[in-house]
Amino acid sequence: MDARLTDEQRQIQETAEQLARALAPDSPASLEPPADGSASWKKLAEVGFLGMRLPEFVGGAPSSGVEIALVAEQLGRFSVPLPFIGSAVCVSQVLREAGASEDVLRSLGAGELRLAPVLDVRLQRWARAGEDGIAFEAGGAVGGLVVDPVSGHIGVVELGAPLESQDLTRVLRRVPRDSRPLAIGHLGQPLEAEARDRALALALSALAADLSGIMQAALDRAVAYTSDREQFGVKVATFQALQHMAAEALVSVEAARGCALHAAWAVDALPPRAALEAARTAKAYASEHAREVCETAIQMHGGIGMTWEAMPHVHLRRALLGRVVLGDEHFQYSRLAEAWLGEAKETP
Repeated sequence: MDARLTDEQRQIQETAEQLARALAPDSPASLEPPADGSASWKKLAEVGFLGMRLPEFVGGAPSSGVEIALVAEQLGRFSVPLPFIGSAVCVSQVLREAGASEDVLRSLGAGELRLAPVLDVRLQRWARAGEDGIAFEAGGAVGGLVVDPVSGHIGVVELGAPLESQDLTRVLRRVPRDSRPLAIGHLGQPLEAEARDRALALALSALAADLSGIMQAALDRAVAYTSDREQFGVKVATFQALQHMAAEALVSVEAARGCALHAAWAVDALPPRAALEAARTAKAYASEHAREVCETAIQMHGGIGMTWEAMPHVHLRRALLGRVVLGDEHFQYSRLAEAWLGEAKETP
């Protein structure tokens, strides 16, 4: 694996940063109540970010997991309140692999159709048929995509009432077990196990990248604040205790980014099982350290870090929800242990 980004990948990263900066919320108050974001969603479509996992014949711009991670990281870094991971990554990957109709895929890539993945009530996995669920990143979604984790059967259902979420940048909605099915077009065939594993690996790597972006934003904001603030006639940033906190946070940020990019590369380069193991590792590390870095950033801000007007709590809230989606670090380590121990039992 060559860990260096190509010129094209750097261009995607720069474009994502510029767009995310333009779409970033001005303050926590601008995130209440969560908006539909149709105009901003169209901007993602115009630069091709909504079609990154869709084929060219439906207007997509086929991209690797690495490019997906680069975009997800910047959207997380600037707390952009749009369902990129939910609709443009997770849903698009599933429907492409299932062989959905051209009309459905084209609508997704053009930003005309938004669907939210329906997870179980603990947000750890796809919801099974006949159980209550929660639609993740449901802002502007016309329905929820249901993928049975056992049979691979795919469907779209009506969404219920919005839920109060600790994350001010993402919309969650209830999906009762008796939600009415919606007809939006041909959704393709049930997903095979390997296709489900690869789709999960992509989603986990994108979430890990989003978390690394949040960590970077929290650290950058804390360093900027301490560099300006004075106490006892000197810059707060000169205090050795704060320097040590920032240095430790930086190590976590760089490690999380490296894990996320490796997992994103593995999505397309390795067999599904190996890709999923890399993704679980990245998600576990990012889940654990994102919370720590965001809490450190709040401490570096002092008292103002706990106020509603400051942005540090927005980073922490987004990190806390991202941590539990598709499983926190404990969930991922448990699944990794099961996979490794299961393999060990089969090997003499």
